[in-house]
Amino acid sequence: MADPPGSPGPHANCSAYPELLDDVKLEEDNEANYDNPFQVADVLLGEAPLVINPTGQTAPANVNLPLNLTPQLQANAPADNPTNGLIGRVEIKLKELVPAPSTTRRRYLNHDCSIENLENGRKEGLHFLDRLRSLFQKYSHQPSENRWLKQTEELSKKAVPPRVIIGVVGTTGAGKSSLINALLDEERLVPTNSMRACTAVVTEISFNHAPNRYRAEIEFISLAEWEEELKLIFGDIELGNQQKGDNSDSAIARAKTTAVYPDTPDILKSSIKELLVHENVSNVLGKTIEFAEDDPIVFYTQLQKYVDSKTKTRGKGMKGKSKTGGQKGCNGGLRNAKESVGTSMEFWPLIRIVRLYVKAPVLATGAAIVDLPGMQDANAARAAVASRYIEQCSSLWVVAPITRAVDDKTAKTLLSNNFQRRIQMDGTLSAVTFICSKTDDINLSEMVLDFEDIVDEPLSTLETPEISTTLLQENLEALKDERNEIVMSIDDICEEMAAMGCSFSPLKGNDGSPKRNRPTDYYPDFKRHGENATNECGLNDNNMEINDDQPADSVEKRWCDASNKRKHLSHRKKQIDSEIKQMIELLNNARENEQRKQNKLGLRCIIERNQTVKAQIRQDFTDGVRQLDEANAEEESFDPSVDLRDYDQVARALPVFCVSSKAYQKLKGRLRRDHAVKAFCNTEETEIPALQAHCLSLTVAQRKSGCQSFLNGLQQLVNSLDLLCSISGSSESLCEERKENNRIFLQSRLDALQLDLENLTGELLAEITSAIKRNIFDKFGFASSQACNEVENTLEEWHRSRKISPEGLAWNTYKAICRRQGVYKHHDWNSKLIQPMMPILAASWERSFSLLIPKMLSRFAETSYGYVKALNESLAPRLSARTANPNIPLKLKSQLTTYQASFKEISCASDAMLNQSHKAANRAFVPIIAAELKEAYEDCGSASESVGQGVHIRMKNIMTEHVQKGRHEMFRKSTEHVQSELEGTLQSIRNFLALKIEMLFQTIRLDYENSFEKSQTSEEKALNKELKKLLQRNTMFNGTAASTSTSGDVQGQPFNWIKNEVNADFA
Repeated sequence: MADPPGSPGPHANCSAYPELLDDVKLEEDNEANYDNPFQVADVLLGEAPLVINPTGQTAPANVNLPLNLTPQLQANAPADNPTNGLIGRVEIKLKELVPAPSTTRRRYLNHDCSIENLENGRKEGLHFLDRLRSLFQKYSHQPSENRWLKQTEELSKKAVPPRVIIGVVGTTGAGKSSLINALLDEERLVPTNSMRACTAVVTEISFNHAPNRYRAEIEFISLAEWEEELKLIFGDIELGNQQKGDNSDSAIARAKTTAVYPDTPDILKSSIKELLVHENVSNVLGKTIEFAEDDPIVFYTQLQKYVDSKTKTRGKGMKGKSKTGGQKGCNGGLRNAKESVGTSMEFWPLIRIVRLYVKAPVLATGAAIVDLPGMQDANAARAAVASRYIEQCSSLWVVAPITRAVDDKTAKTLLSNNFQRRIQMDGTLSAVTFICSKTDDINLSEMVLDFEDIVDEPLSTLETPEISTTLLQENLEALKDERNEIVMSIDDICEEMAAMGCSFSPLKGNDGSPKRNRPTDYYPDFKRHGENATNECGLNDNNMEINDDQPADSVEKRWCDASNKRKHLSHRKKQIDSEIKQMIELLNNARENEQRKQNKLGLRCIIERNQTVKAQIRQDFTDGVRQLDEANAEEESFDPSVDLRDYDQVARALPVFCVSSKAYQKLKGRLRRDHAVKAFCNTEETEIPALQAHCLSLTVAQRKSGCQSFLNGLQQLVNSLDLLCSISGSSESLCEERKENNRIFLQSRLDALQLDLENLTGELLAEITSAIKRNIFDKFGFASSQACNEVENTLEEWHRSRKISPEGLAWNTYKAICRRQGVYKHHDWNSKLIQPMMPILAASWERSFSLLIPKMLSRFAETSYGYVKALNESLAPRLSARTANPNIPLKLKSQLTTYQASFKEISCASDAMLNQSHKAANRAFVPIIAAELKEAYEDCGSASESVGQGVHIRMKNIMTEHVQKGRHEMFRKSTEHVQSELEGTLQSIRNFLALKIEMLFQTIRLDYENSFEKSQTSEEKALNKELKKLLQRNTMFNGTAASTSTSGDVQGQPFNWIKNEVNADFA
């Protein structure tokens, strides 16, 4: 697959420390240039604003300035964080780090295999290679014939950073899109609203090496593919009378035509030929549309225009206005109001694949995340794309909601049996990662029943005993009731005193109106004017008037009794007000404590559930692998007491993560409109950071391998050039006869080495061929016979009546399967027919390509190196006597390590070729079956077009007749085709090994010939003179470390190393 635009070149820096960078904010409307693509600290060029550097001087932002860093934990939203560092127009926010003092930065250290050191070496090696290339071009009149120049160009290709494809699979609603957004530290990049278009399209997400922050490529299907799709659409619409529901084939077909041809209400009145030349599709079919943006909202909006389905976003979802004035759909995308209600075309049915490029730290080291919707896509082109990605995946992530992970036996059942066989034959069982999503989805009342031991454990050690909120609430209500009764009693007393004829002012509230018994009286904060300890009713003792109709003594006594009672009640009311205030404070504190307790309990339940689920998934996965291994156990040789592999190690090595994307996004300050996720206190508890680290770790092996291959090739080239420069002239101490004898002896040794390597290569290919024949080809006959024997059972399953079993197929489903060449939704008849063959072949297939052949290739590399080592030992005495330079034998001896690494590299490259080829071969059975049944599918499709009774029976009879008649032939052809594919692969490996071994032999030959031959032309002497000076300045492969002074950098401090990489981009 060709590298997409913006993919890393050989000079791209692979090193990255994304864990140090929480956020990178880019200013809008500025042209950006990222010369250091693997660093998260993106640098924008253009007219730089003025900034103040640490010395207080004003300088343009794009000069080489040290960072002024202030440690800041990212507890709040990213938008609320202060600026920690400013370079150019890039705001960098970092976790707690203390800048180190200025010192020296270590460069590449030979024999240090850390990834940082290797990538430093790759970068330094490329700079040195550029100098060598310039020097060779200076002395090369015909560059195409200059072997040294060719070698530098070939070596540069090895420096291209590797690309690691991570496939993400899962059921609908598993939270894949939310997971990917959190993984990329983006709030909204991949749509998360389960749109039909978004879930059906394969989405590949890679690091963006272009200037803009975001870039997208929308690739459309071809004209021929859309024509085939239209034929299926027409047939599905014609079945509309027999199908009901929005998810029926007819409804989906009409949705596609309405999206692409909104101005054609009755699509059946148009011909397919007319629709193919319609202006809506003629401008996009077979093309790729690209766009780039720095603003995430603008980018998301533009992306939605292609992948969004407006029929899903109309209605009540289209509410609200964005800040830019456009309407906001239920998916959060912005859309122009006119477009949202109009009849504009939609592109999603025509899309083959969406490629997104984003400057995400997790992708900076070469990982490419691919959201795979499944291989049973309604669109054949997209299904083929998904199948090819599965074949190329270096790692496979299986996502399922944690609430289903154990109950549904996800590790066993989420992947179909065919899929498990496929990854077994691919040899990628060890590349599977399980991810349980939505760990924040908890029902605490149910979970505490499962984890009673956790509930019984103390959650905290409080200085004061905890008080029940229920008891406090009851006490508060009792106090409120008592206060209410007191207030009413006071009112009654006031009315009684008024009846005595006393003149007083009625009790008033805050608003000046007469006092009433209202809810606000229950709270002490709402006090009435005139309310005091001596006059609750507002009576004026000085102006009191006695009613003349009653005796003065009687009235006065009654009035004094009422007044005393009133004063007592007023005093009690004030006590109750104070108690209520205290009770409310206690209740609030108790509720906060209860919430903290619930959060701690929830977190502990989540952690316990995570551990339980992880253990269960590992056990389920191991059991599944064991069943795969034992499916083809031969009775005479199978010993159940002997494990076919270390299943305990399989369980321990299986990566399982239980993540909460929503909690992570909330803790990072995103999803502001969503409710807070309780229980989680920091991002580490969500396990998203751990998954990000896992994603980065998946690239380490290939990055190391790529760097080591490049550095070994460079060291080999440097050693060869060093040997060439060590020639100083002919040795006068040797006679011509002795010289000729040395030349003859050298040639004989080299010829013997060449013959040995050729014979060894032939023996290797014969051994590999024998292993494949014994373990795979010889089993084809038995596997085919088993498949033939199972045909009757397979046909019976297809033709089962729905009256007898609910699993029977309705006639319209049967027709849909036939019209789609045997593949429809979860039905795959072609794979079903060869399914009995897989248990017979899978175990030996995996053992051959994952165990036996790699061991053969490893032995080949070791034996080849042994031949070269023997050559050096046989020539060492003559070299010591022949050359005037005593260092030449030592240099040749040191060159042996590079030869050894080269043989290993050839072996690994051959193994990689075999891996890729055998993955394609084990998928080659099904297409032959489909081709053999094509006529049967077409005849069934034609029979379904007829009217009257018995249509379903006729289709079944046609299928039965074709399968029964041609079963032996189609299984034989399928195995012969796979055998032919593997034989072609072996021939390709033979040619590859012959070419690479010959190239390495020529390097060895020239090194030893240059050690003996001394004659040089004047141009060669001039070249060697300059070359020697250049090589002397190169210290990469010396035993001691070289260093260079770099302001603000320090050994072992990755942050400072990143800082200087960023500053270097401004130089």
